[in-house]
Amino acid sequence: DMIFDVRSHLDEASAGYWDDDELARWIWEASRDIARRTEWNQKVKRFDNVASQQTYTLPDDMFRIFRVEYRRASGNSYALEYQDFALMDDIWFTSRESTGEPQWYAIWGAPGVGTDQLYLYPVPTSAISQGLYVYYYAVPPKVDTNDFNRVVEVPAGWEDTIPLYVEYVARRKESRDSRWREAFELYEIRVAEMMKTTRHWTDQENFVSGSGYGNLPG
Repeated sequence: DMIFDVRSHLDEASAGYWDDDELARWIWEASRDIARRTEWNQKVKRFDNVASQQTYTLPDDMFRIFRVEYRRASGNSYALEYQDFALMDDIWFTSRESTGEPQWYAIWGAPGVGTDQLYLYPVPTSAISQGLYVYYYAVPPKVDTNDFNRVVEVPAGWEDTIPLYVEYVARRKESRDSRWREAFELYEIRVAEMMKTTRHWTDQENFVSGSGYGNLPG
């Protein structure tokens, strides 16, 4: 269906200058570009806490963490405080493997290449089923072979953004077709709109509440 929409933009109903494999590859590229820039694809990874285990491998589709929560066996939970890996020396000093209830987390490694690690400190003393929640921003999987029955990951109502990306990339391939600039500008406008509306899935304003002064705008 998405390829059909793209071909409508290109005025090429059947494969001619652009084949379906090429268009499909650009469609997946567009979905990843949109997810990376707008941060609409929000996920949660639940880990089982392992006693005396300090590091946990982060999801391959993650490119940025939003929040990490630790859940006690009692069911109570709290957010861990992030700290840069190098600056953790000021917290754990020479006792990196001290045990207790985690209070901080740090990250070392690039997401998606299998080397990214989440470090907890103190190191958990007990095993807790799904005791660690990682809230993160994800990108759609990279497609090596074109599966034309796959669902393209894009928020509802924003499906028309992807054909604009593919149109500008496709027309730019034709060195004599300057119409790619128009499609590019329309795509950038759509992405800017998405940044405003898809990072927060509500139209309600944030506020800070506290005793003595009521609510203040966030």
